[in-house]
Amino acid sequence: MEAMEGREKPAAKEEPARNFDKDLDKITEQIDKGEIELSEGIRQSSEITRERTLGEAREIYSELDQERETSRTIDDFKKNNADFEEVRASGALDILRQQNPMHDDFSAYYALKAQQAEVTGQTAVEEAYQKGLTEKQNLAAGVNVTDDVLKKPGSEMRQTTTPQGPITGDQRRSSMLAALKRSRE
Repeated sequence: MEAMEGREKPAAKEEPARNFDKDLDKITEQIDKGEIELSEGIRQSSEITRERTLGEAREIYSELDQERETSRTIDDFKKNNADFEEVRASGALDILRQQNPMHDDFSAYYALKAQQAEVTGQTAVEEAYQKGLTEKQNLAAGVNVTDDVLKKPGSEMRQTTTPQGPITGDQRRSSMLAALKRSRE
């Protein structure tokens, strides 16, 4: 995961794997030569055997933990992507894996979803473009309608007579209706 983030840890200096058999042979040789007592040899042998057993147990537990974590990750993936099994059964993932052998089922699934999203996005862009063209045509038609009103000389709106006092509500209403009728012509 760290490699995906662009940061790699420097390689840790690993000690070479301990050769337990060689160490046990060495202890046996020391006992035979009389360099160490039998009881000391047995103690060292049991210590080496204990270290070997602990190392093997750690490896086994590490593998089991990794398998458990992998299984949990796969279950979570399937829960979050309910159509995964259906897509897998359809054969669409097989086609992608044939095109790119580096894909497994999961990366092929993500590649397929990316392709589908791209097609959906292109369709949405095309629909938005067509809607924009339609709106442009509607706006152009609206300009023609307003031109009819705005390009008239305005003589209809000028008062030719001066009112003889305040305008009544009926006069106001009738003049508004007349102006509205003229604008629709």
